Amino acid sequence: DGELEAVKAWSRFRFVRAGWFTAKEGIAYIDYFYTYLSPLTPIVVPNFRNHATHPTLLRDEPMLVVTLLMVASRHMKLSGPGSVTRPYAIHGKLWTYLQGMIDRMMWGQEQFGGGFCGAGAQQGSDVSPLSRKGLRTLGTVESLMLLTEWHPRALHFPPGDDSDELMVPDEASLIPDYGDPSTSEESDAQKGIGGRRIVSWLEPCWRSDRMCWMLLGNAMSLAFEIGVFDEHDIDELRQEDPSLSKEKVQAYARRRHSVKELLLIYVTQTSGRLGLTTMLPKDYSEPSFSKSPAERLDERMANMQQFGVLQHGQNFGSPNDAVTLEGNPNTQDTVLYFWMEIAAIMKCGNQQLFSNRKHTRDIIKSGRYVELLQYFQPMLRGWREDFDKCRNSESDFLTAPGDSPGGSRLADYAEVPRHMRHILNIEFEYARVYLNSLALQAVVERCTNNTPGQINAQLAQGTRAVNGGNDTSKIDGAIPAVTLMRWYGGDRYYISEVIDACRNLLRAVVDGLYPGDFLKHAPVRTYFRIISVAIILLKTFALGATEDDVAISLGLMDRTVDAFRTCIVDDVHVANRFADLLDTLTNRIRARFVRMAAGGGGGSGVSRGGSRSPVPHSTTHQQQQQQQFMSHQQGVQTGQHHLAPQQAWSANPAAPQARLSSPYPGTGRATPTSTDPLYGISTEMWDPSNSSISIMPPPFYNPTNTSHDPNPNPSSSNTTHNAGFAYNANAALSGMTGTGSGGFDADGYMQDWLALPLDPLLNSYGADVTQTTYGPDVGGYDLLEVLLNGMDGNGNAN
Repeated sequence: DGELEAVKAWSRFRFVRAGWFTAKEGIAYIDYFYTYLSPLTPIVVPNFRNHATHPTLLRDEPMLVVTLLMVASRHMKLSGPGSVTRPYAIHGKLWTYLQGMIDRMMWGQEQFGGGFCGAGAQQGSDVSPLSRKGLRTLGTVESLMLLTEWHPRALHFPPGDDSDELMVPDEASLIPDYGDPSTSEESDAQKGIGGRRIVSWLEPCWRSDRMCWMLLGNAMSLAFEIGVFDEHDIDELRQEDPSLSKEKVQAYARRRHSVKELLLIYVTQTSGRLGLTTMLPKDYSEPSFSKSPAERLDERMANMQQFGVLQHGQNFGSPNDAVTLEGNPNTQDTVLYFWMEIAAIMKCGNQQLFSNRKHTRDIIKSGRYVELLQYFQPMLRGWREDFDKCRNSESDFLTAPGDSPGGSRLADYAEVPRHMRHILNIEFEYARVYLNSLALQAVVERCTNNTPGQINAQLAQGTRAVNGGNDTSKIDGAIPAVTLMRWYGGDRYYISEVIDACRNLLRAVVDGLYPGDFLKHAPVRTYFRIISVAIILLKTFALGATEDDVAISLGLMDRTVDAFRTCIVDDVHVANRFADLLDTLTNRIRARFVRMAAGGGGGSGVSRGGSRSPVPHSTTHQQQQQQQFMSHQQGVQTGQHHLAPQQAWSANPAAPQARLSSPYPGTGRATPTSTDPLYGISTEMWDPSNSSISIMPPPFYNPTNTSHDPNPNPSSSNTTHNAGFAYNANAALSGMTGTGSGGFDADGYMQDWLALPLDPLLNSYGADVTQTTYGPDVGGYDLLEVLLNGMDGNGNAN
């Protein structure tokens, strides 16, 4: 009986004999890992779901079993006496023992028994990899990679021994600053969000990245030692040990190939995130990424044939069946295929866009970044199309290469497990955000490099001259709206891609991982992806959005905060810290939003949206504006993307158009409720004709402000009006995101425009703008710190 054999094997296990947990609890830990944790990572450990295989796990995979227990013990609840405190003690004990195993592996002392007594008789790298025992095995490489996915709880606390400082700091640095104004040298603005710099909130992310880098370095070294990167085929492995069955050799070869691909994926993504040179050998990584997706796919399917898992016409079950990575070889290769394609896109992006800071500045300054961003769009769309085919596939069969015209696409025939689909969705949308956010950096750089006082004065004089001496946009410290729109330029499409990808990622979190309590079990990498795109999404508010767009984004953000606070493993889990950060940021942003009336009009009072009344306009003017818009939209495109008129923030405030339903229709106008995403946003109107505040206007903002003209005449020869309208139409058609409502609410009236004041950013003359995984930094400060604390990028309070 397999269950009885498993219990007997576990009864001999070190921690069971010591009384830390029972044999049945040990079995439950392994079951828990495969049920809740394994579906969320591409790292495919051997399938030990069957309890009859547990004796093999305990005997042949010492480091892997301790790692699985350590990870599962932090997440799984126990019952009975001590059910609250025992999990912490068990997890801590397992982590301490695992640390010792890692030390013995690194120092080559896993069999050290006295040094001179011959206890280390096990041979080294010349041992057949299939018969290798101890700590220098594939299971150890997999364990080190698993530690990059789920960290031990002790990592959130200082080391158990003394600090790493040999010399005690001088006495001045030991005196704590408790916020006494007489001793504090920092202004309130410099203390950051909620009294803390954002770098302090995000400190676990940077610490985790460096820990993962070191773990992957050790995993890579061991992989080279045990022959993971050797070019041994199955026949050669069988010749080394003829007693091994073909099935066992194929299983090992497949496992080795998966480890090799996972190392390529993880090292590539981690090195790109840290801005470090990859530790992978060029003769392996470069050929892999230099191939086209079709070539990589053909190579993968050839490997599947070699490993004996790809047979023509083989049925792997219905796509509706529950599938697991470790139980279905076809599924494993499908998942690794999509992971590899994302890694290839990210590596290409790091090389062409973010190879170093000087290169990034140069391509922005020259404008070449637009061409590069266009280059990546077909790659991203191709991945999405393949992935969607895989999700919706109704075919149950794999076909060998060459059996169908043009070759077979693996995505057409395979199924990806449900929760892995959400993880892959998050990785893909993060890649979209990461690449397209370069456009956001470009806009920020224009705002910081083009706004000295003398240039502002020249722009103001030019605006008055063109308008016959009439100052249509009072300066008084504010940048003219037409200038801000020019700085936004053709980047609107790429920033709309950023916004769309951020929302898709957050939906995958709240609608995909949150149900069923799987978000709690997500790898730390997934949490870092979530917080990165959430912060970047908040930064896009600096460029403005319609009221419905803001409601959708803030609504997703609020749901994400609730999910983080619900799905926490323990009181030190990163989800709790990230929830507090996002909650603080969103509340600060709501308080800083400036509201602009529909159509760009000014005046005092509150938003008209609450009364649901149409903005007064003559029907003739509406029709003429609509005709003018339609004439300008023809032939305008960015890349290969065309947008219909109703997809832009229209200049026609009364024409009802078809729209996608917003989850928050008609909310947030005059009296939003406390549960409304727009609750806390001021209803006071900003008057662009009488204000010293600079905000990014909507795409169709008319610098001549004809909406205030009692007798508008769009057919007049006023060149400023026509030129301004044409420019704005082109800018809007370059890309716009949102509900597809064209800026109209449910009743066909134009929505208000909400944006953050740009003055702190505009006052950051010459500040250095750099790109991070959390979007642009300005002068060493996060962009949100600059915008929300009234501080410029030079650290000066405004």
